[in-house]
Amino acid sequence: MQLSFRNNSAKIFYLLLATDVFFFLLHFLFQCKQYSYFGFCNKFSNQLFSISRDLGYAEFFQYIKEYWLVLLFAVLAWKNRSLLYSAWSLLFGYLLLDDSWRIHEKWGFLISNKLGFTAAFGLRAGDFGEMLVSAFFGSVFFILIALGYRLSNRTDKKISQSLIFLLLALAFFGIVTDAIDIMIKLEFLKHFMTFIEDGGEHIVISVIVWFVYDIFEQAHQKLPVSVNQSAIASPTQI
Repeated sequence: MQLSFRNNSAKIFYLLLATDVFFFLLHFLFQCKQYSYFGFCNKFSNQLFSISRDLGYAEFFQYIKEYWLVLLFAVLAWKNRSLLYSAWSLLFGYLLLDDSWRIHEKWGFLISNKLGFTAAFGLRAGDFGEMLVSAFFGSVFFILIALGYRLSNRTDKKISQSLIFLLLALAFFGIVTDAIDIMIKLEFLKHFMTFIEDGGEHIVISVIVWFVYDIFEQAHQKLPVSVNQSAIASPTQI
């Protein structure tokens, strides 16, 4: 499965990527306001321009992408009578709620206080609570997806294998780089890691939207669905 302007899913991917890059540019303009010789950047001093800002412009675009994934998987689940696609729809529904309502942050803070967690390894007490919440919900969705996987056909299993790879990439940017960002003390490096964390999440979600929309389009056209996992690993190779 390779990207080409001859199919709609490729056009969707390039539009998503172009929009992500636009928000990255706004983020850089927001960050450069701290340097006096970039006076024009003062026009971008609103924190909503930052890609790491909760409920910021870039974050809202991320919510929209996650909402699209919920809908795409829900339609695929309904058309295929698939527990597996239903589980994926629920998973991205949770991610949408978690991103917009900060579920793991709020619950993690409460749990860390309740259980008396303390700071360690450069991480805050609340960070361990957040990991516990994420591990709990991750286990729930892992069970649902594993059950649906056992009951699915070969094609849907291959699709889910690619999705799991992409989900691991999302977890890397959302959990691993976030932990590194917290442990770093130098301000410049913190800005860099914040961009890597949030920017990486944006790119991965865009790739997932492209991938699922391509599956949806093939199913809608009643074409045999093909999954090239090497293309998933490098989706921008034409």
